[in-house]
Parts: sequence; structure tokens; C-alpha cells
Amino acid sequence: MSPALQDPTAVAGMVSEGVSTPTVEGFCGSAQTDFYVNPARWKIASSVQGLWMIYLFVSLFLIPLSAASSVPNDRQFGAFGWLPGLPITAQMYLAGKILGLFASAVAGSLTAFLVFIFGGLIVTGSFPFAFVAWLWILDIVPVLFYSVSLGLIGGMFFQKRIQAALAGLGMGILSVYSWLPLSRLLLGKDISSDVASLFIFQRFNLLTYTPEKIGALQVVLVLFSAMMIVLVLASLASLWLQRKENF
Repeated sequence: MSPALQDPTAVAGMVSEGVSTPTVEGFCGSAQTDFYVNPARWKIASSVQGLWMIYLFVSLFLIPLSAASSVPNDRQFGAFGWLPGLPITAQMYLAGKILGLFASAVAGSLTAFLVFIFGGLIVTGSFPFAFVAWLWILDIVPVLFYSVSLGLIGGMFFQKRIQAALAGLGMGILSVYSWLPLSRLLLGKDISSDVASLFIFQRFNLLTYTPEKIGALQVVLVLFSAMMIVLVLASLASLWLQRKENF
């Protein structure tokens, strides 16, 4: 039996909620019964989970849309008329574009995280700052790199910005529907969020349900695979750019 279920306060809390002890133990798992002892912790957990999923999917969808017109913009401004004369390769150009947009997206995400933190403080009255920092490092930074790369690569094949924007829309949909299935495919688990956020929620005991345990090596595997996908796509795109623009 979990420590929470041995606490009379926890049992009384469950009874007041109309839930029997066996039901909570079987349905929620031993860790989650601790939320009955600390209602504020439950409030933080449920609020953060909902806000995080919204933020994650908005980033995956909108970032490719904003990144897609970067290379077409260079074409329209005549940059490819003089870029081949510089001592840079197509690979260096594309890497610079991806890293520049990624740095801008990371800087913008810091502002969004301040809003996220202050929103959490308003809703819950307290907030686990270390938890948010780990979410940002292990989850949103890789998501930003993945979505920026897909958006830029998807839009670079088009001459006009409106065409690139449509391609970015398609890449945004692709990034949303590839990020989570990548975790499911590699781990062989039917999980409801991406692997990094699940790992961090579990480490800080802020899940309101109990999925299978996620290990650090599983997080590394998924993130490494996502970066390899970006590397392969960027390598192929740079070869096309080298032939198209005569780098």
C-alpha cells in the first residue's frame, strides 16, 4: 500500500471525493494518491499538463510555417546572385539558416516561458521552476530545432513566399503528426505525450495518471533519432540547393 493510503487524511480526502481506496489504488497508482494529501500539487499538475500540451502542439505547427519562407526570401532579394561568389558551401548556407532561425525561436520561447510561469503562478499560487527549466531544455529546445528544420527545408524548394508558406503549413502538420508517433514507434508504447515531457513529469511526480515508466536512455534514443532525421533531410536538401543555385 502506498504511503498516501496509509495516511488517514488521504483516505478521508478520497472518501469525501466519493472514491474508494481500492479504486484509487488500482486506477491511479500509488504515486498519484499523494495528490489527495496535497490538493495544491494536484492543481499544479493538472494545469501544467494541459498548458504544456497546448504549447507543444502550437510550437510544432506554427514554427515550420514561420520558417518556410526564409530561403525564398533570399531568392527574391537577390541573395543567390552573389552568395555563390563567397567562400561558403550550400551545406554551410543551409546550416547557418537553420541555426539562425533556431536561435531566434529559442529566444522567443524564453518570452513564452515567462508567460507560462507567471500563468502558473496566477493559477496555482506556486510553481516548480526546476521542473519548467528541464521541460524547456529537454523538450521544447529539441522541438524547436526539429520544427524549424522541417519548415525551412520544406519551403526552400519554392520561388514565391506564398508557395513556401503553404509548404510550411504542410510541414507544420507533418511535424505535429510525426513527433509523437516517433516516440511511439521507437519505444513500442502507446503514450499520450512526447517521451521527453513524460520523463520529466514522472521525475517530478506531476502526472495525474500512471503510464509506463520512461527512462533517460529512451529519451536519448528518441531525441537522437529525431536529430538524425533532420540531418538526413538537411543533407539531401543541401545537395539539391548546390545543384539548383550553383554553389
